Amino acid sequence: MNTYKTIVAFSLLTLYALPVTGAVPINLVKNGSFELGNIGFTSDYVPSIYDGGYVITTDPSIFNGNFDSVADHTTGAGNMFSVNGHATAEKTVWESQNIHVLANTTYTFEVWAMNVCCKPSAAFPDPASTNPASLRFDIVIGSEITTLGNMDTNLNAGIWDSFSTNWLSGTSTDITLRITDTNTEIFGNDFAIDDIRFLAPVPEPETYAMFLLGLGLLGFMSAYRKGKVN
Repeated sequence: MNTYKTIVAFSLLTLYALPVTGAVPINLVKNGSFELGNIGFTSDYVPSIYDGGYVITTDPSIFNGNFDSVADHTTGAGNMFSVNGHATAEKTVWESQNIHVLANTTYTFEVWAMNVCCKPSAAFPDPASTNPASLRFDIVIGSEITTLGNMDTNLNAGIWDSFSTNWLSGTSTDITLRITDTNTEIFGNDFAIDDIRFLAPVPEPETYAMFLLGLGLLGFMSAYRKGKVN
């Protein structure tokens, strides 16, 4: 098989294998659903049931007997990141590993969070917390911090709410994502996080068409040059 035919065959195989419209964007956050356990992130919180602690769990009530018994967001049977609020300000709840991004590209950040405090009891006669977590979502680039937005968890325990926004990378090529709870109240400031996503855009079909056209032109030029040499 000559060079031209080889490149054409490769182009057709590539076209067959490429995603089509409606393909799912790629999540650049490692272990954003926490199904792999305690990996892929760092935290100023420590593995503990007490204030300033967290655990990867299928049910917050296993982590702390006062917490509501609720399921994760991903499947209803998987892991979540369950947190007992910190009394010290600006403690990082969760921070991603380094994420490589393309310059001048729009990415989508998504996360789900819920209040997990508390089961009705003598200590908590009303399951609705008066001090829900107040989460801040940041992009960290070196010493620069860009806040993507904020959300408070629902006053009622066991309700997953989402935050989502787009971010344009500009000249940036490497970032980390950070989640901080700006509420430092101990009573009621307990929450869970799940399905953290930083989604890379899926190229449009026109992009693939241009890619394959380029391959075809390379094949044509290769065959033309080979013919001239012969």
